[in-house]
Amino acid sequence: MNQAADRSLSYPLPRFTGREHLGLGIPPIAALTKWLLSALVPIALLLSVPDPASSNSMPDVFELYQQSKKRGSYLSPDPEELDIVESLFARMLEGERGEQLAAQWRQLGYRLQRARLNNLVVLALSEDEKKKKGRGFYLFPLEQTGSSLLMIPHRFFDMHTGPIGLKLYAAGSFAGAAWNTVHRHKKSTTGNGFRQDNDNLPNWDLADLEDSYFTALTRAFNRTFPQGHLIQVHGFSREKRNSWEGRDSDVILANGTMTPPQDLIEFADCLKLKMGVMVRVYPHEIRDLGAMENVSARITDNFGNRGFIQMEMSLGLRQDILKSKELNKVITGCMQESWY
Repeated sequence: MNQAADRSLSYPLPRFTGREHLGLGIPPIAALTKWLLSALVPIALLLSVPDPASSNSMPDVFELYQQSKKRGSYLSPDPEELDIVESLFARMLEGERGEQLAAQWRQLGYRLQRARLNNLVVLALSEDEKKKKGRGFYLFPLEQTGSSLLMIPHRFFDMHTGPIGLKLYAAGSFAGAAWNTVHRHKKSTTGNGFRQDNDNLPNWDLADLEDSYFTALTRAFNRTFPQGHLIQVHGFSREKRNSWEGRDSDVILANGTMTPPQDLIEFADCLKLKMGVMVRVYPHEIRDLGAMENVSARITDNFGNRGFIQMEMSLGLRQDILKSKELNKVITGCMQESWY
């Protein structure tokens, strides 16, 4: 207990004059009661206020994020499990919290727990260490406030997008966030790294897979927030772009259709103005990286929601965001200005 708490609980014992029994002072029982109340009330108040140091016993989000990586294969869930997962995600997005929900996640091999993210306390949803199937790592606020969802489907392939997602989540107001936990490409059987050019090998890309926890979350989000925004953070290599526009861009924005909505264009304008970077919108300003085959974009569009946004960032910009204490706030600020 700290010194301030010690001082607040220092109370002198009541003194009696010897005249109380004659009715000339406070009766002894009343004096004792008064003293007890004066001592116990601060104790009750102290116990009712959470100890600021208690958050130190919580796990750190970054550590949980690092531990969530699965080595080996991605294991696909069956349709019945996906129905359950979609329902659980919907309940969380609607703001439900509590032990019953945590118990149902445990039945699926997930642990729902409080964790520290900088100065925030959030809910982290991660696979049990002994039951990992590569189905994702998730964060939710303690109390539901936002109507945007953050997704990072290629944290191992698109360099720095994983920690950038953590920075954006900490700076913004999101209904939830999701990271993949297994590489998007199956490891080569020859041991020579990742084969990306063999169509016969399984594709574990959560931006493409039809039946995954990411698609269950996408459906739950669109049912809960019919006009919400789902932002996927990706990375691209300028050197691999065939067009001049692609090689010249810092950010490429797309919604998976040929007609981007006005709020996406406003988001692009805000980023240009406040970050001083080259931002292009598909397909009006660039024909690269349009998210036309993105499964979450398609699901969102099928719900009649125009709020899907694929945010592709160059490596240079990703490196700048990691180093900067302000760029993540600029990005989430532009989100706030553009669609709230």
